[in-house]
Amino acid sequence: MIKNLVGTHETVDFQECPSILLYENTEYEDYPSHWHTSTELLMPLENDYQVICNNRPYHLNSGDILVIAPGVVHSIPAKHGRRYIFLADFTHFM
Repeated sequence: MIKNLVGTHETVDFQECPSILLYENTEYEDYPSHWHTSTELLMPLENDYQVICNNRPYHLNSGDILVIAPGVVHSIPAKHGRRYIFLADFTHFM
């Protein structure tokens, strides 16, 4: 779920840890085109997913991992299933 979206820029709400978020996503929800300063890892657990990065589609099967670099515009069409979404902001470590 995107909580803070202005245009296509998402500001990630890291909640408990100031630079890492692990989210088990089971919602049937469309993620519109957006980007953020965090690195994102997507891993489907049940069902396959399509992710579009810089207008290029990627097909992910269960167990695949996609790494999305900071600043890359990406979207995820709604689909039933279960996946992990891991976001990490490494700017604190530089």
